[in-house]
Amino acid sequence: MGFQPHYYKSFPLNSDTLATPDAGHQVDTPRPLVYDSVVCAPCRFQLYTQTHGHTTVQPYHHTDEHMDERGSALNVLVLSGDNHGFASSAQVIHAALAAQPGLSLTLSDDKGLLTSSSLNTFDVIVFGTGFTRSSRLPDGSVKREPDLTPAQEAALRTFVAGGKGLVGIHGAAWWINGQAMDLIGGAANWHPPGLTFTVHVERPDHPITHGIADFEVEDEIYISAYDPAVEILASAEWHGRAHPMAWTKAYGQGRVFYTTLGHTKNTFERPAMQQLMAQGVRWAGGAG
Repeated sequence: MGFQPHYYKSFPLNSDTLATPDAGHQVDTPRPLVYDSVVCAPCRFQLYTQTHGHTTVQPYHHTDEHMDERGSALNVLVLSGDNHGFASSAQVIHAALAAQPGLSLTLSDDKGLLTSSSLNTFDVIVFGTGFTRSSRLPDGSVKREPDLTPAQEAALRTFVAGGKGLVGIHGAAWWINGQAMDLIGGAANWHPPGLTFTVHVERPDHPITHGIADFEVEDEIYISAYDPAVEILASAEWHGRAHPMAWTKAYGQGRVFYTTLGHTKNTFERPAMQQLMAQGVRWAGGAG
């Protein structure tokens, strides 16, 4: 039997709808590029506060029972962008995480946030646009150049080292070295063609992989070089050898969770991957 994609919807709203606290009242308005969201777990309504445009839908504040064990929501920034095709994946990740209680989400493609005074209002950054981008020159050769400015990259490292969390996705480890590789915990510059394979959970007792069984994806298997000190949580086999698909590491006073998975948004539409992301964000933010 061939690869059968699974489509998972965590809440009862379509992708182009805003909801107000008045159950059943929906406004068909395109979502802005940057917005915040909160979800009430019992009613499952996605509540948005727009930060661009003319219409504002204020989030409805429920009682503390929907907050995390620290008594407040984890503030999570999903940093989007077109590099590595992450923009479409970022939307799926944002929607899945926003459907989880105790998480307050911001989705933005503004890398200027990394050097802004508002950065420290976040507990965790989900980062998949990568440190480098590639372009093909007229002679056919490939040029790789930084996707972040030196100040933005330094701010990201400082953010994590100071006790915050980083969830790195797929291209975040593509063609990196030096301080970026030290932050992520490894790097890759080659992979076989995309294929369907099984992700094997190596550490079912870890908070990130707890309750997740082995699952199938159609993705890329990065052949990674990695720090032997990282804790490998999941792997995939290629040519008789296991390659890490997810790991954790400490960085200063902060926590890093990285997964090589995520070449397309389809990976993040799978329930197992959504659970991995939610538990990874909580762990990185110190709530898991």
